[in-house]
Amino acid sequence: MLLQTQDYLSYFYFGGIAFVGLLLCILVLYAWLHQRKVNHFHWQLQQEEIAKQRAVFTALHEGEEKERLRISQELHDGINAKLIAIKSKTIHVADNTADKAMQHFLKESHDELTELMTEIRFISHHLQPAFSKNRNLQQAIAYYVERLNLDSKCRYTFLSSGELNLLNEVLQLHCYRIITELLQNIRKHAQATEASIELNVEEDANVQLIVIDNGKGIAPDKPTIGIGLINLRNRIEQCEGDLHIDSSNQGTTIIINLPLKALL
Repeated sequence: MLLQTQDYLSYFYFGGIAFVGLLLCILVLYAWLHQRKVNHFHWQLQQEEIAKQRAVFTALHEGEEKERLRISQELHDGINAKLIAIKSKTIHVADNTADKAMQHFLKESHDELTELMTEIRFISHHLQPAFSKNRNLQQAIAYYVERLNLDSKCRYTFLSSGELNLLNEVLQLHCYRIITELLQNIRKHAQATEASIELNVEEDANVQLIVIDNGKGIAPDKPTIGIGLINLRNRIEQCEGDLHIDSSNQGTTIIINLPLKALL
């Protein structure tokens, strides 16, 4: 009888332990599912916030492109057209005056107007829309480089590799704007005779931009402002990329990596 009582107590004891263990497992599972639900909810909120930020970012850059087009047209059709008229009058007066000093002054003014018009053409072209129905990213950059080579002492070369169609439209636009901004900085500040541009797409990874010149380098006391990298840094940050600069008095190498999944 005593043995049976001990057996019952053992059953109750182990049964109680099993019940408590089961209850603890249920509580742990409930807590885990609840935490997973909370984490998923926070993840959804983050994704919604990221989507909103990207929508705002895209809208801002669409507005920027429209404003670029407007300014480009005003420079080309307005200011440049007036400069052409002034330039024509200047050379006409210079050819019809007997005053040698005045002739010299007018011809110098004519040359300065020519340089100013060339600069305005560069700015106008730089502001124009990057792509058209018949021009993809590679063709747009190649065309830009071709235009630079027409009116520059520096020789620019462009190479690309990989599948450029892996880049979404927004990322393509940023690549174009980054490259053209760097090339403008080389033209204006670097005093280079040679510059190269590489656009490499690594499948399912990054797009890498490499811009190299043999110019005077970036001044140590002006590591960002010297070549106007502030706006570029903002673009690169928006694309979740990184920027590396190696500069000396023998030239500058700039390497930019942008993830292909950026701005999706």
